[in-house]
Amino acid sequence: MQWNEEKEKLKNRLRDSERALVMVADQKSQLAKQKDTLAKQLAKQKDVHTKQKAELEHKMLEEKKEMIDRQNSLAKEKAELEKKVLEEKKDMKKKMLEEKNELMTRQQSLEKMLKGALEEKVEGDKENSMK
Repeated sequence: MQWNEEKEKLKNRLRDSERALVMVADQKSQLAKQKDTLAKQLAKQKDVHTKQKAELEHKMLEEKKEMIDRQNSLAKEKAELEKKVLEEKKDMKKKMLEEKNELMTRQQSLEKMLKGALEEKVEGDKENSMK
């Protein structure tokens, strides 16, 4: 009888061990599925991240190119404005010289007229004083 009791205990322990093994195998299977799922999610996230990074880099390159183009455009516009300012300064100096020469010519003409009028008056006064 003792032998039967021990045999029964061993059978129960064996059954419990088999159940525990089945449970461990189920847990292992579930963990493997979770691992696969997580690996797939991670791969998707990496793909999304890689795509977003590529898009951002592309946008940055485009913006950089646009900024360089704008900078070149502004530099060209600045050079054109500087050239225009120099031309306007040159034109203004030329006009000022022309006006100065014109004023000098007028002044000389007025001086000649006054000198002539003064000489005529002096001659007229001489003639009148002689008379």
